[in-house]
Amino acid sequence: MRHLRILRILRILLILLASVVVGASAARSAEAPVAARVGDETVPVADLDRRCGEKCAALRAAISERENATLAALIDEALLASAPAPTPATTAVSAAEIERYLAEHAADFHGPRERDRAAVRFFLERERRDERDRRLIAAARTRTAPREGGGGQPDDVPDDVLARVGDRAIQRRDVEQRAALALYRLRGELARERLRRLDELIAERLWAAAALQRGVTADALRARVQAAVPPVGDDEIDRYFASELRVRDPAATKNPERIRPYLEFRARHAAEQSLVAAERARVGVAVLLEEPPAPRFALEPGPGGWRGSPAPGAHVLLLTSYRGEASRRTWQLVAELRARDGVVIGVRPLLPQWDPEATAVAAAARCAAAQGRFWEMQDALASADPLPDAAAVARIARSLGLDEQALAACTASAATLAGIAADSAAAERLGIVTPPVVLVEGQVLGAPSRERVEEALVTSDVAARPGPSPSPDASPLSAPSSSASASP
Repeated sequence: MRHLRILRILRILLILLASVVVGASAARSAEAPVAARVGDETVPVADLDRRCGEKCAALRAAISERENATLAALIDEALLASAPAPTPATTAVSAAEIERYLAEHAADFHGPRERDRAAVRFFLERERRDERDRRLIAAARTRTAPREGGGGQPDDVPDDVLARVGDRAIQRRDVEQRAALALYRLRGELARERLRRLDELIAERLWAAAALQRGVTADALRARVQAAVPPVGDDEIDRYFASELRVRDPAATKNPERIRPYLEFRARHAAEQSLVAAERARVGVAVLLEEPPAPRFALEPGPGGWRGSPAPGAHVLLLTSYRGEASRRTWQLVAELRARDGVVIGVRPLLPQWDPEATAVAAAARCAAAQGRFWEMQDALASADPLPDAAAVARIARSLGLDEQALAACTASAATLAGIAADSAAAERLGIVTPPVVLVEGQVLGAPSRERVEEALVTSDVAARPGPSPSPDASPLSAPSSSASASP
């Protein structure tokens, strides 16, 4: 009897344990992301990904890869910051090394010899700094091995600690901030692909619901809807030709045998869409899946400050390399906004690649700001075609009445060049690396059309401006400039 009581107790315990496991599984299932609700049914995001197949799988993998790579970069930066001071200096690049590199890569160089030598010197110096940093990171890793954060929070918890390096914690927000632009583009593409699949799946369910209500199959209902569409008459063909084809192409000739099948297809499609719309209203459809909001970045306006409307207004910031038609065209677009009420503009350099000519022009603009003439110099430099050389910059400075000696001393200053590199690096850290770029209230537009800027100005929410980005000097996790950057 005692054994029977023990077995009975064990059976009860097993039942209770099974119920707990099932309950936990059901809770996890209930927490699974839901893309939409169709009546009383849900459409899990996982269903869309199965329908999407390899494309969505590839996008999810790319998002994960970007997040992991960004976390690895932040860990390396934290390790590098922990290296003992002073940082060892790299060995100087010799003239013989430069000549040897030029000889080995002769097909890659076509410019003036002195410029080619300067480019190779910059490249080799950067390679040596990178190699030094890799050695410092490896040594720091042996002293202070990074630890997993162990936060275990859902992906949308910004405070989740993903890794620790010594006493520094790297949070999810750090990864999101550093890779915001790249993640936004990948997640946006994934969301759009899922939404396309969601439209298909919702339509299928609505056809099935409508067919069930009528006691027929979905295919039979679709055939019935198509059969009820009246034939296309000659008057409809005439109207379509006059109101659409002839408007688009005045030289078009009417071909009823080509127009009629198209209008019949359009009419059938409209009838099907009408039934689906009616079913959406009857059954009730709520789409929960959305595209991610565009990230907004806070960047200071550059040496010239903000210029424009005295009242607080929409902030339009141009990041320019000063080089090429796209930069000149975008500058003209931004400059015209300066006269508009409710708009202020700023300009800062974006030089992600070694470019001594563009750097010299950016230095001239920066140094003109020290004499209170930034905007006049900016307009002259940014409008010039081709990019001004040193003599042209001197002529512009003379025409503006600048102190030429002070300007020359300023442009040759290491502090000026460091400031330009720092301005560019701050944008590069955010993933903004292809000039020109326009930001409207912190939203990245690239090199936009006038219409795109106008749209962004209309939709920008001044009250929701981004807060200040972390200072590169204040943040222990701030990154160096990109590997393509000219910053030292």
